[in-house]
Amino acid sequence: MRSKDPACARSSRWKRALPAGALLGAGLLGLGACGTVPPATPTSPTGAPSSLNPATPSVAPSSPGAAPASPTAGPASPTPSPSPTPDVWVGSFHGHSITVPRGHGATMSFTFDDGPWPGSTRQVLALLAQHHVHAVFCLIGQQARAYPTLVHEEVAAGHELCDHSRDHDVLMGRKGQAYVDAEVGDGLRDVVGAAPKGTPVTFYRQPGGTWDTKVVRAMDAHSLGPLRWSDDPKDWSRPGSLAIVRRVVANLHPGAVVLMHDGGGDRSQSVDALRFLLDAVVAAGWKPVLAPHVHLSPKAAAKPQ
Repeated sequence: MRSKDPACARSSRWKRALPAGALLGAGLLGLGACGTVPPATPTSPTGAPSSLNPATPSVAPSSPGAAPASPTAGPASPTPSPSPTPDVWVGSFHGHSITVPRGHGATMSFTFDDGPWPGSTRQVLALLAQHHVHAVFCLIGQQARAYPTLVHEEVAAGHELCDHSRDHDVLMGRKGQAYVDAEVGDGLRDVVGAAPKGTPVTFYRQPGGTWDTKVVRAMDAHSLGPLRWSDDPKDWSRPGSLAIVRRVVANLHPGAVVLMHDGGGDRSQSVDALRFLLDAVVAAGWKPVLAPHVHLSPKAAAKPQ
């Protein structure tokens, strides 16, 4: 039998002198120094090696030049479906983004009330000409009589004329039938008189939208059709051109009839808004056309505009 290594003997005597708490570490160190192989690492129930410290995962040392181990593949994550592209056109107006729903060729109409008016009517006509858009101009009789040259320019540009009463009396419905007849009839006479000879005037628009049976009877007496609206930005109140644009865009729909004003006061905000709107609706795929002719029954006339 071989004699023990002196160093191992000394190690054994030293271990007997150590406290019990330090014995394990020292013993392992000693076994390694004496060439004794430590017991195998405990295995997990699956057979894979487990760490002595459960909180610390065991990591196998990698040999030089070995490729790093690939991470364990987990369950495949579902691929998110792409969000649908919003069906809108986005433009910029005075530094603000304006979102316009796409029209896909649907028609809509522009109409202008309370003219003709020096300055603003010609500005509106110029903008419409730039975009090859035709509109309906709803003329107040006394304004048409005062500015016949502007009426001629509207007709020459291919726009349609509409009787908007004699003097824009929004309270005419509270008065008798004869008064209403005069408001409608005299307004029509003034518009026809200011327009080029033979110009048809087939529309009537009631000031304030206060339609009632007296108004319908007066229209029928002159073979006039009603021109109502469905998109009113209230530009007459001068809320600012940005507000006008946003209100028109918010109410766009196929067949929309937009109510704007070229007369009745300072219409610089309306002109500014129109400059953007004409670009926007065309770019978004809407087709501006002349407003369609419709029949308004007495029952429909009794409903608010």
